[in-house]
Amino acid sequence: HDYYIATDQGIAVTQNLGNTALPKPVLINDGIPGTQNSFTYGRPVVFNCVALSYKSMGKIQYRFRLKGVDKNWSVAPSGEKRFDLLPPGNYELEALAADRFNQLSQPLIFKFDVMPLWYQQLWLQVVAVLSAIIIAFLLVRKYYQSIIGLQKKDYENALALQRERQRISSEVHDDLGASISGIKLRTELLSRKTADQPAFKEIDAIHEAITDISTQVRLIIWSLDAENDEVSNLAGFIHKQAIKIFEYSNIDLHVNASVSETPVTISGEKRRQVYLLVKEVLNNIVKHSEAQNAFLEINLYKNRLQISIRDDGRGFDPDVRKHETMGIRNI
Repeated sequence: HDYYIATDQGIAVTQNLGNTALPKPVLINDGIPGTQNSFTYGRPVVFNCVALSYKSMGKIQYRFRLKGVDKNWSVAPSGEKRFDLLPPGNYELEALAADRFNQLSQPLIFKFDVMPLWYQQLWLQVVAVLSAIIIAFLLVRKYYQSIIGLQKKDYENALALQRERQRISSEVHDDLGASISGIKLRTELLSRKTADQPAFKEIDAIHEAITDISTQVRLIIWSLDAENDEVSNLAGFIHKQAIKIFEYSNIDLHVNASVSETPVTISGEKRRQVYLLVKEVLNNIVKHSEAQNAFLEINLYKNRLQISIRDDGRGFDPDVRKHETMGIRNI
């Protein structure tokens, strides 16, 4: 009661041809289902199935599904299933055959592996990742070492410059400053002795010139001294010098210095320029403003130094004056 048909595609069998309740068609593979096959990644993976059904007049439909990967069956009119680029891993291909009455064959499971290429091996990838991490660490370490070296060099240069400034400041103060102070004292005594003599004016002019030189030397010493490289020292110095400028004038000076105690560094050259600017403005007020009151405000907010100088004098037109005098242009 069993009939077998051998074809160039395989062997088919059917049972009890006279029985109307035929069983499901049987698919016989020329390989052994369940056998593990191996394929190399990058090469196509191809499976061929052949099913025969006498009642379907040769009309067979094939269904395929990768277990754990495909949610739905893929339907094909032929028994070939091809995968062109499957990622490396272990797979199970489930295959079914259906006749035109939708009778299904027993499922066949084809187990196969897709082997990774040599550079896709897990251990090699781990080694590559670790090597990349080590190289990146060494590069970052070298970079930060170079940065630290540059910072150290800059710090050493700044420290050497600061020491040199301190040395020059001390020498100017001790040698040049002392000599000028001595000459100033002698000319002052000589000026007193010759108060009623013809040479008094010349001696008095020399005394004033030496006084100006002494003031400039003190300013240089102050700007060179690294201990004064803070905004608070600049504000205090401007305050003291402003009082001296207005000491013999008829103008009342009002000073409001609001500088935090938090140390904010400012270089000696910047301190000197700021002071000379403020001094020029204050001298202009004393000489030209005919004011009764002058107002000096010094504020420090978020590392921004703001200096405001006002007076209640006659004022001037800056667009006109800036072309006539050096002071405005210098400011």
